[in-house]
Amino acid sequence: MACNSPPTRGIRGTSLWVTSRGGCAFMPPDGRWGGFVASDAQQGGMSDITPFALTASDGRTLSATLFEPAGPVVANVVLLGAWAVPQRFYRRFATWLCERGFRILTFDVRGIGESLQGSVRDELATTTDWACLDHGAALTWLAEQPGPHLAVGHSFGGQVPGITDQATCIDGLYTVGSQLGYWGHFEGLNRHKMRVIFTVLMPAMIRVFGYLPRWAGLGEDVPPNALLEWAKWLRSPGYLLDHVAGAHERFASWPGKIQMVGFTDDDFAPPDAVAMLASCYSPDRLTVQTRMPAEVGQSKVGHVGFFRSLGRAELWPECAAQLQSWAGEMAPDA
Repeated sequence: MACNSPPTRGIRGTSLWVTSRGGCAFMPPDGRWGGFVASDAQQGGMSDITPFALTASDGRTLSATLFEPAGPVVANVVLLGAWAVPQRFYRRFATWLCERGFRILTFDVRGIGESLQGSVRDELATTTDWACLDHGAALTWLAEQPGPHLAVGHSFGGQVPGITDQATCIDGLYTVGSQLGYWGHFEGLNRHKMRVIFTVLMPAMIRVFGYLPRWAGLGEDVPPNALLEWAKWLRSPGYLLDHVAGAHERFASWPGKIQMVGFTDDDFAPPDAVAMLASCYSPDRLTVQTRMPAEVGQSKVGHVGFFRSLGRAELWPECAAQLQSWAGEMAPDA
């Protein structure tokens, strides 16, 4: 499916995302995409957090948030979130970066979080629509700002350059847990569990409920077409490469620099899956780091821990340092 394709219609206490360690691979440990507390915003040069409306190319309005630093702007940064994860989950991290001079935009894709309009059952958007129309709207905003243009991509966010041409505006992309998500790249027993989930359980839940309920394991109600398209990718050895026209060429020709960070205990982005996505990008602009939780003083980081408070001591500063480095070397007068 190409970027200009139109949308087409198409038990509590448990989780579909069972891992080889008996935990949850994707949804946060508390079963919710955490919130934000006022104390997080009062540690540095924070100026303003403002609700912001993005307009996609098809006219759809999306909920976004602009984090505006009090002092000079180091660089503009768009946060490209994981698949179906609402922007509120990233608010602490975005606030922390903003306190260090970065101007940050977060957003909800259509049908998710504050961008849901009406019933989730009636939302027609596909995963490709999310990337092309909604991530595309955020990247259009980024391109209109003074450079350099930077992005932080979580999971699906690091796949966006292969789906939409608008990602060519990104000068530097820092990804966390981004991968090609074919179930065959998963490890051990988890591989077979994921296959059952995406070939049997998820399609069945769509037939029964008309959407994927939040209690099924993702922590958010998910529109049916987005899930069914994503599940189709996850069942294909090439993942999105088998379904998105021009994806190989977009990845290979993408002009920015990219740093990819993965964790050995990430059941949803195991090292093989991260390596498969890394192989799509030009090697002369790519750096890949595979970290063990113990290296950053943690017993577990997993797929979402980077963006939770455990990342504040070491992981967030590493990310900020890379963004700062890119901002310095890519500044117009550098």
